[in-house]
Amino acid sequence: MKPIALLVNSEEMLPTVKDAIAHAGAEDDVEMLMTHTYEESLKIIENFRALGGQCIIARGGHARYLRARNVGLPITAIPFTGNDIAAMLVRATNEWGEFAVIGNATMVQMTRELERPIGAKIHYFEIKQWADFDKIMTQLRKDGIKAVIGGYDATRAARAYGIHDYCIKTSEYEIVTAIIEAKGVLSALARDQHWDKLFEAALNTISEGVIVVDSKGDISHANRRATKLLGADVVLSGFPLPEMQQMKEKALSTGTPVYDELYEYNDYKFTASFLPIKEQENSLVTVMQEVEYVHKIERKIRQKLANKGLIAKNSFDNICAESPLLKKAVQTAKRYAVVNSSILISGETGTGKEMFAQSIHNYSKRCEEAFVAVNCATIPANLLESELFGYVEGAFTGAKRGGKIGLFELAHKGTIFLDEIGETSLDMQARLLRVLEEHEIMRVGDDKVIPVDIRVIAASNRDLKKMVDEGKFRSDFYYRLDVLSLELPPLRACRENIETLIQNFTKKYAAENGRRTLEYSPEAMEILKNYAWPGNVRELKNVVERLVVTSVGENVEAEQVMDALHINSTPKAVKQADEPKTLDDAKKELIQRTLKECGGNKTLAAKKLGISRPTLHRRLKQMDGEELEQNTDGQ
Repeated sequence: MKPIALLVNSEEMLPTVKDAIAHAGAEDDVEMLMTHTYEESLKIIENFRALGGQCIIARGGHARYLRARNVGLPITAIPFTGNDIAAMLVRATNEWGEFAVIGNATMVQMTRELERPIGAKIHYFEIKQWADFDKIMTQLRKDGIKAVIGGYDATRAARAYGIHDYCIKTSEYEIVTAIIEAKGVLSALARDQHWDKLFEAALNTISEGVIVVDSKGDISHANRRATKLLGADVVLSGFPLPEMQQMKEKALSTGTPVYDELYEYNDYKFTASFLPIKEQENSLVTVMQEVEYVHKIERKIRQKLANKGLIAKNSFDNICAESPLLKKAVQTAKRYAVVNSSILISGETGTGKEMFAQSIHNYSKRCEEAFVAVNCATIPANLLESELFGYVEGAFTGAKRGGKIGLFELAHKGTIFLDEIGETSLDMQARLLRVLEEHEIMRVGDDKVIPVDIRVIAASNRDLKKMVDEGKFRSDFYYRLDVLSLELPPLRACRENIETLIQNFTKKYAAENGRRTLEYSPEAMEILKNYAWPGNVRELKNVVERLVVTSVGENVEAEQVMDALHINSTPKAVKQADEPKTLDDAKKELIQRTLKECGGNKTLAAKKLGISRPTLHRRLKQMDGEELEQNTDGQ
């Protein structure tokens, strides 16, 4: 089926139409369709449209009739010039003096404008439907009018009644002009269809549900997201919720947008805004957004505003677990990862508590969300509250304008890792307990609660149970944290890992520093494996980096290792049976041994232990206090 239908309402037109189509180069575009009456033209066009036709060309009366019937296709009328009508008027005036002009409104109006200079007596008849021809011809014979000017249909009817006719014929030029115009309409339609498809595709791509209400109050369009939220039949049935219908009517009656109304339908929670279209009276756009998506965007904005990479970089694949103890710890951590309960990780400094916390997060269902790590020992006690919970503007002297988002809010839907939890005050522990119990926080200086959905992982290198017994740690907070316990073994208890870790760190630091990978002599490796590693994996990394950077050749000997470890004698392997029974005992032993190895130099010892000098000083004071208590108890 060709895209353009040209209605030919007279056999006389056929040769001219064929020549016009050829001259316009439109043989592949234009289909000639013979017709007689207006009603027949309507049936032809309905069938043409059903077969995929796109545009119609017709003479005046037929074009006007089809437009009035709203056939759903663009209609191009074949033009006619005033010269054609004037010539016929002059002939009819000279030959008859009195005659009738029959045609559509345009032709009748054009003839009236030419009547005065011609000076003839003219009777005008406007055709609106085919039956009008018989009525008019009967009236003309009754009135004794002998001649008619009109188009092909009017003159054919006149001849049937024995009335003389003057036919205003269609020229090839007029038909070519109509074909060019129709092809232009087709091009415009193609562009419109392209943009319509692009617009529809764009609407179906965006995350919001979009509904368009036309000037009649009916839904004319709904994208995929909207049909997901409200049902596939929303276009036919309208808004399914009476509350949405009321907001639509309110927005239309007032001309004012209604923003962010909350609804629940078909197990979806969403917001909807009703926005009147100013350029189209009584029209409106409704924009809907799922609440869960809003929360997700909010979290991303929070993270961006905080300008922090809240990402867990490590996974269980990064953990070197060749020893049975560490393999068991990994297996336990994986089991913990798939649930949402709080986890308390205990272990000495440098055993990889944060690495395990990151791995648990990345193994959990929250892996796509934020991972926020907080070292409670490095933030002053008077600032920790505002860092964790955030604050509102004016909460205290020096508060930022607009306030600040807290770390708990940044971790919403994700995981927060509270390292060195044993260093928090009892008052802070009470506030943290409320977060664990109620899943909500309140910013400093505010009176509004903010719900948070977070998984809490805490860690400490102190014996929290002992601190509870001593009244230094809240028991209720401890038991709420210690739902799932994970104790990480020290490196000296996992000597099977040491050589692999050394090789891995050596390759890493060699690549980073543009050096060749080092080879360790058996004696050097034996020293490294037998060393107590009071700073655990953290100390091991530092020592290997030192060896990579400072080594001159490609081989590492025993002397270089001893220099890197700052020791004067070859260490003996520590047996498992000789290890302390508690973390605090292990900590004391390591601190004492490291101080001895460093000749009492606290700065060097702190560096080897992977802690700050003030932290080492504080722990030494704690150790002295405990010894004093023990001595007092023994007196």
